Amino acid sequence: SPNIEFGQEYFEGVAIKAGESLKLKVTIRGRPTPKVTWFRDDVELTKKIADITTTAGLSTLFIRDVDRSHRGMYTVEAKNQCGTKKEQKKVEVF
Repeated sequence: SPNIEFGQEYFEGVAIKAGESLKLKVTIRGRPTPKVTWFRDDVELTKKIADITTTAGLSTLFIRDVDRSHRGMYTVEAKNQCGTKKEQKKVEVF
């Protein structure tokens, strides 16, 4: 099944100030290339809410000018014929 990895900089989760930008970056490995989906509190994030870029082996979620509504549990899911893998990060906005 696919493999998802957050960088070390996210080890303790993410805490940012309102008005700052949120950037979550993961490396994704898998054959065939997995389909990547991002969620916040189990609701799929669309291009309207977040700028999501997925290229070979990398997926980045970017939200500019965050406010408290953006805090929560962020999940990235990678899915292919071999299975589904999920990883989560808690985001705090203060």
